[in-house]
Amino acid sequence: MQYIAPKTNAVYSGDRAHWQDIELTTERPTQFHYPIIEDGAFVGWELNQAELMQAKQIQLDEEVQARMDAFAQTRQYDSMDRLCSYANSTLPQWAAEGQRGIQLRDNTWAKATMILNEVVGGSRPVPESIEDIEDELPELSWGDI
Repeated sequence: MQYIAPKTNAVYSGDRAHWQDIELTTERPTQFHYPIIEDGAFVGWELNQAELMQAKQIQLDEEVQARMDAFAQTRQYDSMDRLCSYANSTLPQWAAEGQRGIQLRDNTWAKATMILNEVVGGSRPVPESIEDIEDELPELSWGDI
């Protein structure tokens, strides 16, 4: 069996120097699948779990951040980062909102990181999207502010 390494066009063995010269009999299932070649012929696809995991982590990070940004925007802040920058404001209302933002941001990322560590450790499946973990993340609310 031959395997085409991720991020390369080289086939490790065989008489064809470029994997794109080999006729593939099915469409690539995802961008994380690479062709398996035996005796110079395509025989199937292999999933690269490491690349899939990295892509899912990036996707979930972006979705978690978008969730927090949407919350900050309920009070006219551009983003959670901008909201948090008001924590030291001289205006009490803005300072309270900024401090709340920091509390929510820290608690959210702490939980998201714990979930990721469980995935990497194999104790839970890879979430497909934020919907799979949203119930576990802290509720985003302004409280009494």
